[in-house]
Amino acid sequence: MSSSPFYRFVSWAAVLALALLSLVPGSVRPHTGLPGPAEHFLAYFLTGVLLGARKRGTAYRIAVVVSLSIASGIFELLQNFIPGREAGVFDFIVSSAGAAFGVCAVAIACHYMCKQRMQKHQRSAPEDVRKR
Repeated sequence: MSSSPFYRFVSWAAVLALALLSLVPGSVRPHTGLPGPAEHFLAYFLTGVLLGARKRGTAYRIAVVVSLSIASGIFELLQNFIPGREAGVFDFIVSSAGAAFGVCAVAIACHYMCKQRMQKHQRSAPEDVRKR
């Protein structure tokens, strides 16, 4: 979990990048070469990882998933008014799934790392502390 100014900047820069890449005309948007749904999933997955790693707590992580899903829906609706772009329910679903999987991946990794840290701490604790 990191709340350093640099990490906050990077995580919010990812959100800004999602907004910009979602709302520019199709002819201007860079393409990775991946299929559209894969681009959506990957972009929201990485943003979910960055935002999900900022703080611990289920409520915060649920808020991240819900917020990214709402943003994805808004971006898809706005694409109806942007030349060369078209909105799609499937793109919304894939984007929301990417955000959810990204946040879940962080939650699982954090749980595993905390568990490892506790086991390491228990092994290094003096005998009388372990008996309490």
